[in-house]
Amino acid sequence: MTIHELMQVALACDNVFLATLLYWACQNDKLSLEAPAESLDSLQLSEEEKRQVRFMIKADVLGIRSVKLFAFRIRGTDYALYFATTVQSATQAFWYMYKQTPNTIYDVYDWFKYREFYFESFHAVMSIEQLKHEVTAFPYFVGVVEGKW
Repeated sequence: MTIHELMQVALACDNVFLATLLYWACQNDKLSLEAPAESLDSLQLSEEEKRQVRFMIKADVLGIRSVKLFAFRIRGTDYALYFATTVQSATQAFWYMYKQTPNTIYDVYDWFKYREFYFESFHAVMSIEQLKHEVTAFPYFVGVVEGKW
């Protein structure tokens, strides 16, 4: 497997950290796309380089996280989940449904990414990651879950 193939896998799996790290390393001549994937094991980054990669991840420079999963506290430990491209559109959808301004909002995609749920609207059990690819319009109300964050 090459760095290029590893990058394709990272993008397909929404692995923002790995995809961004590989992108940064190739852009800064630390790795080449044709190099074997094992060459990633010997990659050494300075503190400044680590800071640059973290900044790129947070800024989502690769656009991997164009759709996020937001959790809004309804009451107690109940949270409404929404897929949305922005926190503003998710907040507006939450307000229309619950007629309250949210006071606690979390981006929970990574927490729920591989968890499976039954979605009545699709008559299927699927993971949040799979559901994200089935939904065609955003914001989208996913459902209500109970949890502590």
